[in-house]
Amino acid sequence: TANAIGWGPFFIMLAAIAVVVFVFIYFLLPETKGRSLEDMSVYFAEITGDHSVLEAEKKIISDRARADAAAGVGVEMTETPAPPLATGEVA
Repeated sequence: TANAIGWGPFFIMLAAIAVVVFVFIYFLLPETKGRSLEDMSVYFAEITGDHSVLEAEKKIISDRARADAAAGVGVEMTETPAPPLATGEVA
């Protein structure tokens, strides 16, 4: 019948479900604040043992490092400081 459970017990049951979900989320899901989507993908791949994602990430990192090296990114360039201006000169 439609009145097998009253409104009070129904909402108590919903509250209990909400508490169980909160405990699950709080203790079993990782914090993602400040992490990129790629970082989280690698994190979950490590947990589940998904080697295809880990291999793809290694390939992306090596390709990016190779491209940066070819472009000269990461090479520190030192700039010669300009001589000080004489009094009254405008830069």
